[in-house]
Amino acid sequence: LNSTQGFDYNGRAASLYKFLKDFAEKYPRFALFVGTLIFVYFFINQVDFTIAHIFESFIRVIYPTSHYIAVTNEQFFARLSRMATRSDEVMEVSRAT
Repeated sequence: LNSTQGFDYNGRAASLYKFLKDFAEKYPRFALFVGTLIFVYFFINQVDFTIAHIFESFIRVIYPTSHYIAVTNEQFFARLSRMATRSDEVMEVSRAT
């Protein structure tokens, strides 16, 4: 839509700016409160978005690391178990002879 169809966006923006300016001059404390409230709302939304990304990145790093550690430990203790079993077998064979 353009101004030939009865809409004038520049005029609307100017009138909105004038309204907000007059409102801020007429009610300075309330305007500051509303502005602060809007700022805090956007800040909390941004923090929420950022925290979600931080946790996502943390999980993407931690999961493969913990998987690697679990597999490595499983292999290590399986090897220890085989070594203990072999030593038991050697002791049994040496007793039998």
